[in-house]
Amino acid sequence: MNLKIVRFVSINHSTSRFEIIVASFMAKNLIIFFPLVFIMLFFFKNEVLLYKISFSITTSLVISYFIKLFFYIERPFVLDERYDIFFHKRDSSFPSNHGSVAFTFSFCLSICSWIGSLMFIFSIIISLSRIFLRIHRMSDVIGSILISFISYKINSLILINYIIYVKKYIDAITIF
Repeated sequence: MNLKIVRFVSINHSTSRFEIIVASFMAKNLIIFFPLVFIMLFFFKNEVLLYKISFSITTSLVISYFIKLFFYIERPFVLDERYDIFFHKRDSSFPSNHGSVAFTFSFCLSICSWIGSLMFIFSIIISLSRIFLRIHRMSDVIGSILISFISYKINSLILINYIIYVKKYIDAITIF
């Protein structure tokens, strides 16, 4: 079923060169906006959000790494090498690392209205482009969204508890 979806929505012999170029650009280059936004947050000195993003992305990549160690799922282009336009590494496709980073970043920025929405749109475009180019399946992207949400929630709870602990400690010091 998953492979049928990939074949239906991905490149084939009738796909134009222009469509492939646009999809390739989006699949490979839109991810660059995420570190640029991270740098922008650094200059605005939003330390809590920077920590949340850093820890959440690290957590999601570690989870993805261990899943890839135990569950090998071939990339869709491996089944039909005519569509390997990136000459991509033939490692496990599940979950999508691009999706994990992009969606984790987007979840962390969801508290910021317009920039969070823009990052979610970029995440969806990146993921759909990678499905279109047969680098990933839909299940790879859905898995990366779940991993992203879980790592975001775990790190949000840890960070909130840490901030509460530090605030109590500072309040205790200022009493004396």
